[in-house]
Amino acid sequence: MTQTLEEVLLEFEKGTFYQAVNKKNELIGSVRGFVDNDTLYIGKLIIHPDYQGNGIGTALLKEIEKDNSGLRQELFTSDQSLRNLRLYKRLGFVQFKIKPLSKDLNLVFMEKKPGLLKT
Repeated sequence: MTQTLEEVLLEFEKGTFYQAVNKKNELIGSVRGFVDNDTLYIGKLIIHPDYQGNGIGTALLKEIEKDNSGLRQELFTSDQSLRNLRLYKRLGFVQFKIKPLSKDLNLVFMEKKPGLLKT
């Protein structure tokens, strides 16, 4: 996945970024989001491979959700990202749409309605 500098700057202007750092203050994870109407669009949950499986992604998602409580939440991932799909389902997200990208790859769109924040 690549982005132009202009796309990144636009995300900074209209969105919110949450970061996780280790004890050395090194960036080890992040999640981005922006609100449009009554929906929080969550994107780019990224955790450094050395830190995956330690609850950092869950903590980042819970924090962005908490700060935007009362809003519908939406995100998408690849149907090949089984670990992400399990995480999102565990946190209460439900699939509502599939968008084919190629014969072997689909985007899975998931949502969570207000009031369904899981702990």
